[in-house]
Amino acid sequence: EEVGDLLFACVNLARLGGSHPTTALERANSKFVGRFEKLESLARKKDIDLSAASLTTLNKLWDEVKSEERQ
Repeated sequence: EEVGDLLFACVNLARLGGSHPTTALERANSKFVGRFEKLESLARKKDIDLSAASLTTLNKLWDEVKSEERQ
């Protein structure tokens, strides 16, 4: 129930900020999928098995992908 309340509050916040909540969520999902595909590619280049990788390794790969996007 609390998660539903939180989601409702987020939708209202988006509306107050002038965003369309559905569009914002679609963009966020698209951004995540794109980054994850880049993460998978980077892991292959580095010969890292994602299913066996530690959380620390996954976070480092994620940060590297985000850093490359900023350049």
